[in-house]
Amino acid sequence: MHMIRIVVVVIVIVTGGQTTLAFDPTYANLPPDVLAQFEGRILPPLEDLANSGLLPATGFAAKGTVDEQGFITHWLSHGDMLIGMLDDDLVGEDDIVPICYGNDLSDDEMAPRMYRYTWSNPEIWTYYWSAYENYDTCETVYTDQVRYFFTQVKTTETFNARLLVGADEGIKVWINGVEVMRHEGGEYLVDQYETSVRLTQGWNMVLVKVYYPLIGPSDHPDYEPKAWSLRFTDANGARPLHLIQAVDGWCDHEQSYQWIHAGGVADLPGAFGSQWASDLRLTNPYPYPLELTVQYFREGTVGPAKIKTTPSVPQAVDADAETVIVLDPFETRYYNRVLVNLLDVTPPQKGMIAIRGYYYWDAQNNGAVELKTYNKAGGGTFGTVIPMTYTYAGSTCCSQMLHGLRNGPDFRTNIGMAPRTHFDDQVGFTVTIWDSVTGTLAEREFVGQGNFQLNDIFDRLGLGDVVTNTAVAYITWSRTARNARIRFFGSVVDNHTSDPVDINPGLYLPLPSQE
Repeated sequence: MHMIRIVVVVIVIVTGGQTTLAFDPTYANLPPDVLAQFEGRILPPLEDLANSGLLPATGFAAKGTVDEQGFITHWLSHGDMLIGMLDDDLVGEDDIVPICYGNDLSDDEMAPRMYRYTWSNPEIWTYYWSAYENYDTCETVYTDQVRYFFTQVKTTETFNARLLVGADEGIKVWINGVEVMRHEGGEYLVDQYETSVRLTQGWNMVLVKVYYPLIGPSDHPDYEPKAWSLRFTDANGARPLHLIQAVDGWCDHEQSYQWIHAGGVADLPGAFGSQWASDLRLTNPYPYPLELTVQYFREGTVGPAKIKTTPSVPQAVDADAETVIVLDPFETRYYNRVLVNLLDVTPPQKGMIAIRGYYYWDAQNNGAVELKTYNKAGGGTFGTVIPMTYTYAGSTCCSQMLHGLRNGPDFRTNIGMAPRTHFDDQVGFTVTIWDSVTGTLAEREFVGQGNFQLNDIFDRLGLGDVVTNTAVAYITWSRTARNARIRFFGSVVDNHTSDPVDINPGLYLPLPSQE
């Protein structure tokens, strides 16, 4: 494993004769998988980083050039280029099969790890920092560089189309494993090359290979960033095709960063004539059509552990409801009572949802999705926004800690679990409640299956009379038979309004001994 050397830009601000330091917020908020692509390298300028496709697509101006003209701008690629020529087969080019985000391009020894890029403009850019670097010798090679790009586009039927490509230097294109274009030695112009292709119903695999004789260093007098573009039109070249683009729209929960999950979606009666419901907002932040698969998994079971046994291995569980929708570029849709009005579920129901199609960082951190669960009662409507988290936000084992739990006449705390993979696995777990102020310390073992919620956890541990605002819950569990990824969360509920506050897993604190 190589040491990661990340240089974060520090901004110097001078005000009234005083100098202060601040971290650049754009660098600080980069997803971990983006930072991983700069392993051992200095982060490039923000403008270049944005143009490279690694930052979220922004701005409505992009819609006119990307969506209306049908450019394909959602790709998997690799940060470090390979050394070779245009006609050197470095990865078994003719035998590439569909892959998922974060996997190697092929089984070949030279195959690079492929990451997601989305461009907000038609041009797909490559910069000097992608030049091949030998990490053993710290030597960077800037000549004879090759880079691969991979995606899939979806059609509703089989038909003939026109492929239009522009490219600096050399480029090759494969459609569904068949080479359909090869050009070398050009200077980028939009749509400078074209050819007839056949797209089949469903997902069509597109592989692009570019070759650059020189790609740096940045201070080389002949260096300039390299660009290419690709789009499809009808067979006559007159009408752009607005195709759904996805880098892993066919991958399951265990393979894909594109799946996000949230527990606590509900549509059922509450206490004293109130009504629980969940609303969902979905926004397409990308300049191309976005296909989303929304699944619902009904709540499983949970109860106190009795006789410890080796749990059986449940079979893969199917969603209780599923629907597929397509959002236009930059479109936002609201679904009130999402279980009824989007997923056609008959109440009363409670459980979790899973959504496929978003880049996980946009859903977790950039506001592309919002799920709100609320209680309508005579005194008003009270609710909470439930975080959407991706597959690898869950853990296969062995502990999570929830902070700031409350209990007493005014508040109660519930603890829930939403799996990220193997949704029907059985898990045995122990909940320990500790409050440093009152000295409270108690624990109890439970067994749960699927997604579930333990209501009023203090009462379940015999602590119903404890009054606290400062308790923590320490939850430990063993691996399931299939190493399911799971995530516990807390919900602190106002007893007067039923207004819940979601509690995410936090940092570990050492617990006192119970001896």
